[in-house]
Amino acid sequence: MAIDLSKPMSFQRSVETVAAALNIALVRLREEVTFDERDPTNDPLPAAHLLLAMLEDATREVDELVGKLEA
Repeated sequence: MAIDLSKPMSFQRSVETVAAALNIALVRLREEVTFDERDPTNDPLPAAHLLLAMLEDATREVDELVGKLEA
């Protein structure tokens, strides 16, 4: 999926893009855990913690914004 940053992206398109990127990241993380072929110079754990923190923050913010949309 090509991302064209020269034009504004609709909300729907941005959600689809994030969903695709999240799916790719989760597949890669599952592969890291399943095959456990970790390269000591490329530890996936910090990236996994960062992803978790970002998702938790995004969940809180989206919950707040949905509440405002529903009000």
